[in-house]
Amino acid sequence: MPPAQFMQIRLFCSYSRKDEFLRQELETQLSMLKRQNLVTWYDRLLEPGSNWDERIKHELDTAEIILLLVSPDFLASNYCYETEVARAIERHKAGTAVVIPVLLRPTDIEGLELFKLNGYPSGLKPVTQWRDRDEAFLDVVKGIRQAVNKLVSQASSQSIPTPSAISTPSLRLHSFAFESVTVNEQGKIIRYQLGEAQQWEEDLGNGVVLETVSIPGGSFLMGSPRDEEGRSDAESPQHRVEVTPFFMGKYSITQSQYQAVMGENPSHFQENGAHRPVENVSWEMAIAFCQKLSQQTKRNYRLPSEAEWEYACRAGTTTPFHFGETITTDLANYDGNHTYRAAPNGEYREETTPVGKFSPNAFGLFDMHGNVWEWCADQWHPNYQGAPTYGNAWIAGGGASRLLRGGSWNFNPWRCRSACRVSLNPDGCRRDFGFRVVWVAASTPRRQNSLMRISEAYEGESRPAPAIEVTLSKNEPSRTVW
Repeated sequence: MPPAQFMQIRLFCSYSRKDEFLRQELETQLSMLKRQNLVTWYDRLLEPGSNWDERIKHELDTAEIILLLVSPDFLASNYCYETEVARAIERHKAGTAVVIPVLLRPTDIEGLELFKLNGYPSGLKPVTQWRDRDEAFLDVVKGIRQAVNKLVSQASSQSIPTPSAISTPSLRLHSFAFESVTVNEQGKIIRYQLGEAQQWEEDLGNGVVLETVSIPGGSFLMGSPRDEEGRSDAESPQHRVEVTPFFMGKYSITQSQYQAVMGENPSHFQENGAHRPVENVSWEMAIAFCQKLSQQTKRNYRLPSEAEWEYACRAGTTTPFHFGETITTDLANYDGNHTYRAAPNGEYREETTPVGKFSPNAFGLFDMHGNVWEWCADQWHPNYQGAPTYGNAWIAGGGASRLLRGGSWNFNPWRCRSACRVSLNPDGCRRDFGFRVVWVAASTPRRQNSLMRISEAYEGESRPAPAIEVTLSKNEPSRTVW
């Protein structure tokens, strides 16, 4: 189980389409839990053309909470009752899921096994018979919150150790304090959170230090829901991924750090550039940096897998951005001529900014949204069908193109979302392409093998074909591949 403070709880909602309006009312009441660590799933999130039966059964088998919205139409549905209810009861008996029946409309429940469980609303008074349906659903939410808190409490006693707990005795980490923020849908800061994390400081010589932050292991839902503004089908299907502890660059690699390791600086924005991110870097150049840095430090530095990158970016959140539902240029460096949802227009800086200028996320990582795109180790795949579920890089079955994440100073805000993914040939470089590095303190065999496969796969590739001819317009609509 992941650490409690970063655990996401998956809720599967079983209901009749004739009760859709009631399901939507309940979904609204769940908004606060969803802002914390609850992820809801229901059949309207199915992607067009997907195998709906297989996907529903997968979601049903992986949810920690199964919500059964009972009504006459629900009980009359063979699929709801014989498939979803039957599987829910099986998982309840096996102790692998919390099952919560909710009586929406009056119906005969005499003798139903599912109502031997603790049902809601209180006294099993149907939701539609309450004078105020909001009060009825608040009672239901109370029961769901209790289940969530119980699952989180159980996780806290079974959590994966943090990197500092499994690192070698000679590894001396330094603690640092930081303040992250949460914003509302208009981009106004509504909450400040004090945090503390540990970091490893790698001396690169001449006063240049590389700081990498200890990222705890955990579980998260990778990809975006169908209703997220600006998303693409490349971010589907959402799938749960387990990630083991690792260290990740506190910032994108800076120009001074790149210069210290490689002896050169390819960046376009070099004026006062020591603390700006290095850019104009291809995937091949990033790989070469990691290899040389590893040789110099005797530590296995590499690019993050796509799953590690998104997990680290989200830092336990499920919103489009780690600070909430929207983004502003007070929070990140992107083209402020464009907006996301209800946020206002902002500044378009037309260049990179020094790393660490904006507030970090809850892991203590800076600039995960905007400034420069960041290369990942994975090959490009057009969606997540068949994607790994253990956080390792996906380096089989894809093309020559490689992944970039995070958006940049000259792109629209929806490109900066936690789930957004794009690709380019590995020799492609632009003045908004950068990267950050990761390493693992105590590699498991699975992770060591994954790193070896990345190196072997790249070394065994033929020289990539010339870059695909595409138009890189910052005003383009959201697309999958550049």
